Amino acid sequence: TAATNLAVACLYSKQLNKATSALETLIRGAPIESMTYAVVFNLCTLYDLQGPDGNAKKRMMQALARKYAPEDFDMAACKL
Repeated sequence: TAATNLAVACLYSKQLNKATSALETLIRGAPIESMTYAVVFNLCTLYDLQGPDGNAKKRMMQALARKYAPEDFDMAACKL
């Protein structure tokens, strides 16, 4: 998606907060459609790079995935 491409470009240009924001905005805007393994995995990887608050953010993402992702969603994407 365009948001994923933007996040990758921001990551390569050392704009970690902007990369994270791009994926968070994608999920906030269309949680059911955007809750894919790749998007969640990439976002949780960005949370890991952000520092000590990463696990709390990943737990929040896991809760969102339980609510919006399809039944067969692989929770390993949350990296917990």
